[in-house]
Amino acid sequence: MMTLARWKVVLVLLATVLGLLFTLPNVLPASVRDGLPGFMPKSTLKLGLDLQGGSYLLYSVDTVALRNERLNNMTEDVRTTFRDKQIAFTDLAIVNGEIGVRITDPNQVTTALNDLRKTLGAPLAGVPGGRDVNVSSRPDQRIGVAFVPEAFDAEASKAVEQNIEVIRRRIDKIGTKEPDIARQGKDRIVIAAAGESDPEKLKSVIGQTAKLKLNKRGYIETDENLATSIAGVYAGGDIVTGAATVIEAMGAGRRAARAMKDWLGLRDTDLVYAPEEPHAGRRFGLAAEQHGYARVRVA
Repeated sequence: MMTLARWKVVLVLLATVLGLLFTLPNVLPASVRDGLPGFMPKSTLKLGLDLQGGSYLLYSVDTVALRNERLNNMTEDVRTTFRDKQIAFTDLAIVNGEIGVRITDPNQVTTALNDLRKTLGAPLAGVPGGRDVNVSSRPDQRIGVAFVPEAFDAEASKAVEQNIEVIRRRIDKIGTKEPDIARQGKDRIVIAAAGESDPEKLKSVIGQTAKLKLNKRGYIETDENLATSIAGVYAGGDIVTGAATVIEAMGAGRRAARAMKDWLGLRDTDLVYAPEEPHAGRRFGLAAEQHGYARVRVA
C-alpha cells in the first residue's frame, strides 16, 4: 500500500481549497460576490470572444484626411498672416501635400518668410527652437510650407490614441463590459467587444458624430444639470436661455460646476494648501491618498 507523507497531503488539500476559493466567484451572481468578505477573491474569469461570443472590428484612422485638414487650416493661417502684415501674394494653394504661395513684391519675400516661421505650426518636441512645419524659400519669389515628417507622425499617433478613448467612451454607453480596444500598427485600432453579438449596432455607436442638440429656439438644449447632448459637455448662460441677467448666468455656472464635479467623480477636501509649509509625501498640499479630491467647494 502506497503511503504519502503528511506534508504532501496537507499541500494537496491546501491547493484544492485555494483553487475552489478562486473559482467560486465564477458561479456566484454579482449580488452574492459583492457581499463576500474582503479577504475572499471576487474577480471572475474574463471570457474571450471564442467562449463568450461578441464582435471583432478593425478600424483605420484616416491620416490622409488628418493631413489635409491640417494643411487647409494652415492655408488659412498663411492668408491671415499676409493680410495682417499687408504682404501681397498670389497662387496660394496646396500642391502635392505642401502649401505654395508666391509673394508679389520681391522685397517682401524675406519678411514673409520670417513672419510665417514665427506664426505657423507648433514647437517641435525634443528640438529646442524647432517647429513642426518647415517654411522654405523657392524660386520665382515663392514660399513652400510642409510638415516635418517626424512631427506629423507624432500627431497621427496622438490622433489614434484620441480615437481609442472616444471609441471606448461610446462603447461603454451600450453596457459592454471591459471591451478590448488596442492599437495595431501605426494607424489601426482593434476592437474586441465580448458579449456584443451585433457588429452593426457596434459600428453605428462608434460612428456617431458628436453634435450639440439645439432646441426649437436655436439655443443649446440641456437637462436640469445643464448637461448637453455630448457626454461631459455642459453649457449655461445666454447660449442656453437667451438673453439673461448676470445673476442668472452666475447661478447657471454654479449649477454646471456642481454637475461637472459629480461627473468627474471629484470629492471635497478640508485640507488647506500651504506651499510655505513642507509636507512629506504631499503634492499641492494634498496627501497621496487624496489626490483625487477637488479643492473647490460648490455651495
